[in-house]
Amino acid sequence: MEEISRLGEILSLNTHWSSVQFSSFKSGDILPLDFVQFNKRTGRYEVEEGSNVTEDDVIIQAMVIFALYRLEKGWGRERAIKALSVWRGKSKRGSYDADDIFPLQNLWKEDIQQAIAEEKLGKTTLSHPDSFDNFPRFYGTTQRNPWKRRSNTYKNQVHIYAEQAAVQMALHLHRHVSTDYSFLASTIIYYALKFYDDEELMICLSVSLLESARKESACYPKTALDDLDEAIKTELNKDPEE
Repeated sequence: MEEISRLGEILSLNTHWSSVQFSSFKSGDILPLDFVQFNKRTGRYEVEEGSNVTEDDVIIQAMVIFALYRLEKGWGRERAIKALSVWRGKSKRGSYDADDIFPLQNLWKEDIQQAIAEEKLGKTTLSHPDSFDNFPRFYGTTQRNPWKRRSNTYKNQVHIYAEQAAVQMALHLHRHVSTDYSFLASTIIYYALKFYDDEELMICLSVSLLESARKESACYPKTALDDLDEAIKTELNKDPEE
């Protein structure tokens, strides 16, 4: 999980995540996903008015949950992208796990068609895994066009739709499967924001998540939370001369 191990670095250096707030992940009582609803008029997930969380708080939590679910399922990058409801490419028969709940309904079909008609998006752009290449990396690969989070290229629309689909997935897991996904994601983001310059701790965090996934427990996020708490305590208490 290289992406998770670099999350602190990405959030601290990437100006496109400048509105992510440490306060939104500091307490277990605040889960950004609790403050978001789908606006049918705009076709976007939006933060409730009067809440103290930002849109990017919600999006980064959703993207981390997406990464965790991918880790739990043992998916490669291309298979994970196909779990997003906005994916428009063909999939081979039998390529999906029989018990998997994703992809959900594509809430943006008309929006996507309009974007294509207005030449803001190519007809096949959402059909190529390469179009999503920097999305699973939290946009940490490069800040140059067209791969940065926001640009004046087709990738800009890809990223917007992918983020919306990630929020859709995360909300489904949060509301219908287990809130532990959200707690685990918040915990990871908390450590990433607080210890962004501690490379060893972030690697420890990433390794712990991977080892928890290999246990194949009945509830991966709960197992990962328990394992992560122990791993981080051990890392923080380690003698620096060891």
